[in-house]
This record gives sequence, C-alpha cells and structure tokens, in this order.
Amino acid sequence: MISRHKVGALASAILSMFLVMLQGCGEVQFAPGAPKPTAPVEQRSATVAEPVPEPAPVVVVPPAEEPAGLALTMGWQWPCAEGTSTSNGDIVGDGVFELPQDDLASVTLNLNGQVCEPQARERDVVFVIDVSFSNDVNDKYEFGTCGRAEAVKSVIQQYEAINGSGSNIRFAVTTFGSRTHDTNLGFHSTFASMGRELVTVSGSSKVEDVLCAMIDRTNYDAGLSASAALFSRAGRSTATKQVFFISDGMPSDGDGVQIATGMRALGTTIATVMLRGDDAKMKRLASTDSKGNLLHVKVDEAQKIGEALTKLADNRLEGARFRYRIVGSREWTDIDLISSLDDQLRYQLPPLMIDAASLSKGLEVKYEYWDSQNRKVEKTGRLKWKGQKD
Repeated sequence: MISRHKVGALASAILSMFLVMLQGCGEVQFAPGAPKPTAPVEQRSATVAEPVPEPAPVVVVPPAEEPAGLALTMGWQWPCAEGTSTSNGDIVGDGVFELPQDDLASVTLNLNGQVCEPQARERDVVFVIDVSFSNDVNDKYEFGTCGRAEAVKSVIQQYEAINGSGSNIRFAVTTFGSRTHDTNLGFHSTFASMGRELVTVSGSSKVEDVLCAMIDRTNYDAGLSASAALFSRAGRSTATKQVFFISDGMPSDGDGVQIATGMRALGTTIATVMLRGDDAKMKRLASTDSKGNLLHVKVDEAQKIGEALTKLADNRLEGARFRYRIVGSREWTDIDLISSLDDQLRYQLPPLMIDAASLSKGLEVKYEYWDSQNRKVEKTGRLKWKGQKD
C-alpha cells in the first residue's frame, strides 16, 4: 500500500538501512548512520527469508540540506508466476511503471518475491531411443522388456509424481535406426497415455515392443529431426524443452551435430546416454550444465540406463540475483538472493531508498535465476515519472 509523509519526518528514521542513488550517476551510496552492509535485517514474519546483505564496499555521503517534498513508500513483488499488475498500490511483476510527480523527494521500495522451483516449471520432454541392430547384443529384449524401456518408465514415473504435486511436465517418445521409426503424435502426462498412442502408431501389441526394437543401422540425424518436429508440432511456447538421447553406438549415417547445434541455439537442452559404445560423437550433441559440464553419461550395462537418466533429469536451483541501476549507467548493483531464500524459495530484501531526482532518468531493475541445467529465467522492470518519454 502506498503511504506518503513529509520527508522532514524522516530525520529520526534515517538511521535505518537504506540506499541513496545520486542524481546523474548509477553509483549506490549509503546514508549517514546506516548500519554496515553485513548487519542483519529484522524479519517481518516467521515465513520471510533472511535478507541478503547489501553490496560492499560502501561510501558514506555527508548529508546535503534536507530536500523538500513528499516520500513515497511502495512494495514491488516478484512472484514466481508471470504477469504485470498493481495490487493495493504495490507493483507486481515485471514491466514499466510510472510514478506521479507530486513533489516527491524520495521513493522507498520494499522488494520481495519468490523463485520458481526448477522441477516445477513447465517442461516438454522427448525420449529419443536408438533401436538399431546392435541392441541385440547390448540391450536384449528379454522377459518382455529391456533396459531402454525400464529407464524411460522410471523417469516418467518421477515426472508423474511431480505432476501430481501441481507441476506440468509432458513427454513423448521417438525411436530411430537408419530412419525415424515410431513417434508419438503429441505430448502426454502419463506413461499409460503415451504408451497407448505409441502402440497405436506403431501397430505393435505393447509399448515394450516399440522401445526394445532392434531394426537397422544408426542415424543420429533421424532421431533428433523427429524430436525437433515434435516440439514444433505439439510443444508449448511457454515450456522449457528437453531431449534425452539414448544410443549404444557411433552413428553409421548422420552424426546429428548440426541438428543438435540448431536445437540448442533455440533453447532445447539435450542430455545423452551412451550404452557401452564409443561416445566421442555423442558428446558433441550434449548441452552443458551451469558449471560447464556436459549433460552426458556413459554406462557399461543396460540396467544402468535408468540411473543415468535419473541423474540427468535432476534439476535444481543454482543461482538467483536482483540487479538495479539508474537508466544510462553502465554498471549494475547486484544483490545475491540464494542465501535469503526460505524453504519455499521466497525472499525479502532490505528497503531500497531512491533519491527522486535520479528518477529523472529512470530506474532499471533485473531479476534473474538459473538452474543446474543452465536454463535461465530473466525478468526486467523500470520506474519512471508519469509522462516521461522512453
């Protein structure tokens, strides 16, 4: 809720922690009497996370004469959900927001928000399964199943459990050898639904017959092309896209590198699993995680494919930060959010006080977080005076 009061009344309150942005520059200064940046900030409720210390080093600026005008205090909330709005005078979400020019001397922002759990974000997943002849040696179809089928079932069961808690992960399968063989028409949220469609498309009697097939040679291009077509045909524009690519050998035909490069450039994450074979070319398909490591695993027996897929499917929050600067400034001031998150990934930052004169240029903010598979969420916002030109 927005409240206004005379800045003269701030004399006693100026001892509390706040940041001052000087007119005409992007450097953040601390007001006289402010506590050190590492000092803890009082929690507002039992559910509010510990705040992040302000950045160091700091410069204490001698006070100029007390400005005349009003002070504006407002909240800026950054929820996990997308969207831009105002609520009871507070700003919610990203976007450009205007402030009135009614003799304001300062604006104090109370910043809070929530980071989305990576596992809970919308995902469209395609399992690309090699069904070439060599699987007769490396992953035999025995007792009605094989390592490839059991691995896909295992990971999808995890996805079903996540979906049951309110997430929205969908998946599909495509098989390949010398060419694309059997592919789901769309994405599904249960293994049963996905399997029924795959059986219908293939004309097989059960889904294991499809996933455990042993047909011809190995063409990486065929499998990746089919997955790209699935995303284009049935993928959601708002969902992250991921491929699990499983093979037991070097490609005898297309190596998939050009297609994989194009898919990664469009934001698709590719994780690869090699069963026993030479994985030199397969590694060239794989994406990297947030630390630069390949999302690739090699296993020496089919029963370990499921464990490898589970490892590659795991995804956790890796980093989060809030950034701000005066429009036109080159440097951002960064506040790390990770240490301030509670068990529900919510945070509350110390109040940020802005000299109204600096808003003649506007204030830019950026809110970023990224997961262990190097997928990044970025939201931006800006404060400006009402009627100010962009």
